[in-house]
Amino acid sequence: MYGVPYTRFFLSSKHPTAISKGTIIYCDTATRLEEAGMKFKPLEDECLLNIKAWNGDSGRNSIKKGELHVPTIEINDRTECLLRNLMALEQCHFPKEAYICQYVKFLDLLVDTAEDADLLIKSKVISNSLGKGAAVAELINELCRGIVEVSSCKNNYSLLAEKLNDYSKNSYNKSKAFLRRQYFKNVWIGTGTVVGLIFLFISLQDFVRSFL
Repeated sequence: MYGVPYTRFFLSSKHPTAISKGTIIYCDTATRLEEAGMKFKPLEDECLLNIKAWNGDSGRNSIKKGELHVPTIEINDRTECLLRNLMALEQCHFPKEAYICQYVKFLDLLVDTAEDADLLIKSKVISNSLGKGAAVAELINELCRGIVEVSSCKNNYSLLAEKLNDYSKNSYNKSKAFLRRQYFKNVWIGTGTVVGLIFLFISLQDFVRSFL
C-alpha cells in the first residue's frame, strides 16, 4: 500500500497535458471502432496514460489517421488490486487530478464485451494473464463502479473520445473498412478480387465494342 502514492506520482508526472474539461459521456467500443477501420497499435516503454491518436502532423514520427496508439497494459491477478488502490487514492486526495480514474474510465468505454477485450489482446494492447477475454472485460468493467468524476476537472481523453467517435461515424471509413474485410482480407482474396475486376473490365469493353 505504501508504494501506491509513489506509483501514482510516477504515472501522473508523465501523463499527457489535458486541454479540455468535462467527463467522457460516450466512446465507441474497440470492436465498433475496428468495424470503421480503426487500427490499434501497442506502445512499449511509454507511460500507461499516454494514449495517442493522429493530430494532423506529417512528420516522420506522426501517427497515421485511423490509428490509435495505446501503451500495453498487463492484466494479471494483481492488476485489479493495484488500480483500485490508485483510484481510491485519487478519489480521496486528488479528485481534480484523477488521471488514473480517467484512464480506467476510457479503457472501460473501449472494452464493453469479451470481443472488445479479445481484439485488444490480439492487437497486443492488453497483455493478458487471466485466461479468457471475458475475464479481462469483467475486470475492467467492474473497476469504474462507484467512481465519481469531477466535471470541472481537465480530462486527458474527452477530445480523444470525440475524435474516435467522429471517425467511427464517417460512412466513407465504414465502407472502406468493409471492402477491405470482404475483398482484401488476405493476399489470395485480394489477388482474386483484382483478377475478377480485370476480367469484368475486359468483358465490359467487349460488350461496348459489340455495339460500335
